[in-house]
Amino acid sequence: MMRKRLKGLVAAALTTAMCASLLVGCGSSSSSTKTDTSTDTATVGKANVTFKSSKPLTFSMLFNDSPTYPYKQDWLLFQQIKKITNVSLKLTVVPMSDYIQKRSLLISTGDAPEIMPKTYPGQETSFISSGAILPISDYVKYMPNFQKKVKDWNMQDDLKSIMQDNGKYYVLPGLHQTPVQDYSFAMRTDLLEKNNLKVPTTYEELEETLKKIKELYPNMSPWSDRFLFASALNIAAPTFGATYGWNMGNGEMFDKSSDKFIFSPTTKEYKNMLQYFSGLVKENC
Repeated sequence: MMRKRLKGLVAAALTTAMCASLLVGCGSSSSSTKTDTSTDTATVGKANVTFKSSKPLTFSMLFNDSPTYPYKQDWLLFQQIKKITNVSLKLTVVPMSDYIQKRSLLISTGDAPEIMPKTYPGQETSFISSGAILPISDYVKYMPNFQKKVKDWNMQDDLKSIMQDNGKYYVLPGLHQTPVQDYSFAMRTDLLEKNNLKVPTTYEELEETLKKIKELYPNMSPWSDRFLFASALNIAAPTFGATYGWNMGNGEMFDKSSDKFIFSPTTKEYKNMLQYFSGLVKENC
C-alpha cells in the first residue's frame, strides 16, 4: 500500500533489500519528502543488484515499537541500511498497542509517513476509495529484484489474492519461495520430559498432551496466550483449511476446487477449527 504524497506503504517487514527496491520506485529528488518521479537509472531494470542512491535520500517511516524489544536509536540495522543504500529512515515510533489506530489516524489526516510497514492484506481497503493511497503495483516496474522473484518463483497468480477489483494491489507482499510458518507454538519441554510425554506433532496429539498436563497439574493452565488468540488461530487456521487471526484480512480465501473466492467464516473448515478450540476450553486446557 502506498501513501499518495510519496508512494510508499510497505506490507512486508522491511529488510535492506526490500527497502532498497521500494525506494527505487519512490525516487525522491533530495533528502526532503518532496515528491519526484525520477529514479536512479543506473540500477533500474537490473536484478540481483542492491540499490544504492547516487545522492543521500531520507524517507519517513512508521515504526511498530514492541515492548519486548523497544526501539533504540543506535540499532545497527538502520545504520547498515544507510551504509549500503545511502538511504536514511526518519522514524515515527508508535507503541505496538496503538499501531493500527495511529496508522489509520495519520492516513486520514494526511500526516502519514511515506513508508508504513506491517500492513496486512485487507487493512488497506478502507483507504483506497478516498485516494489517500496509491497502488504499489503501478511502481513495481522500478523493483527488478521483486519482479525477478515473482517470475522465478511463478507467483503471478499469488499476487491476484491481494488485487482489488481494478486489477491493482495496494500492499507489497512478502515473498517466499516455499510456504513457511512465521510463528509457532512453544512448549515447556521440561514438563514433557519429566512426565515422559512426547512433543505433539498433530492437533489431536496436542489436545491429548494438554489434557494430560492438566491432569498432572490441576492448578495449572496448560495453555497461555499473550496475543488474545489472534496468533494461535493464525497458526492453526491453515491446517484446518480456514483463515483467521492475524492473517484473516477481510475473511476471503481462494478455493481451488470451485476456482473462486469464498468467505472463510461460512465454511465447515472454519467451524471445525472453532469446535476444536472450544473443546479445549471446555476441557479447561
